[in-house]
Amino acid sequence: MFDSAFREKQKKNTLEESLNQAFSNYRFNPESKNPILLGDSSIQNFHELNDEIEAAQISIEACSGTVVLVLSRMLLAMRNDMDATDEAWENSAPLEVARFD
Repeated sequence: MFDSAFREKQKKNTLEESLNQAFSNYRFNPESKNPILLGDSSIQNFHELNDEIEAAQISIEACSGTVVLVLSRMLLAMRNDMDATDEAWENSAPLEVARFD
């Protein structure tokens, strides 16, 4: 899940870069009947990229939320295994993280 969230974040960044370039090939044409009218394919591409960006964002949030829920559940299981009281659990100091330098 953790890796999925990061992959989706990278995908979202790539899509956002593509979105920023969606109309880069558009050139103002004063000779045209409507010089600011964009082509249908550019508009469709713009909407598709927006949809994909939103889907990636939802995936990031879903994967991240799942990781938080799993970690929370693991901590509660550890607390139950230790038979820790509410007071002891809330007042305990943070665990030291081992360093392997």
